[in-house]
Amino acid sequence: MKVIVNNQMLRLFSGARVRDAVSHFAEQYGDRMPESPCTVTDEDGHPVSANGRLSENDKIIIKPQKS
Repeated sequence: MKVIVNNQMLRLFSGARVRDAVSHFAEQYGDRMPESPCTVTDEDGHPVSANGRLSENDKIIIKPQKS
């Protein structure tokens, strides 16, 4: 399935979770990965769980966690 992470299209297996997308993004685009700690949100800015399931064409954003 296709998901968008930080405006980059990734292909993941059906049933992938947010943590799978973050891991795959880090492998593919490590130079664009924000420094830890990070937070992951949906396209509307709502936090998403690392265990949350993704669906086709979902968009998530990885960004530095606010202190």
